[in-house]
Amino acid sequence: MIALVGKIIAYIGLLISAAGLVFGFGLMFQGSNDELAKFFLMSIPFGFVVLFTGFSTVIMFSPRESELKVAQQRESKNSVDAKMP
Repeated sequence: MIALVGKIIAYIGLLISAAGLVFGFGLMFQGSNDELAKFFLMSIPFGFVVLFTGFSTVIMFSPRESELKVAQQRESKNSVDAKMP
C-alpha cells in the first residue's frame, strides 16, 4: 500500500517537473511574462524533490523477491494442508 502511494507521489513529482520545464521555458522564450516563467522554472527543483521522495518510498517499501518466494511457499503449503483430510 505504501509503495503505491510512493508511485503516485513519484508521478506527481514528474508531472510538476515536466510542467515547469515546458511552461517555464515557453514563457521565457515568449518574453511576455517573466515573473510567471521564473515561477515555473523554480518549480522544477521542487518537482525533482517530490519525484525523488516517491522513488525512495517505492524502493524502501516494495516487497523483496525473497519475501515473495517465502510467501508463495507458505501459500502452497497451506493449500496442500487444507486439501488433506
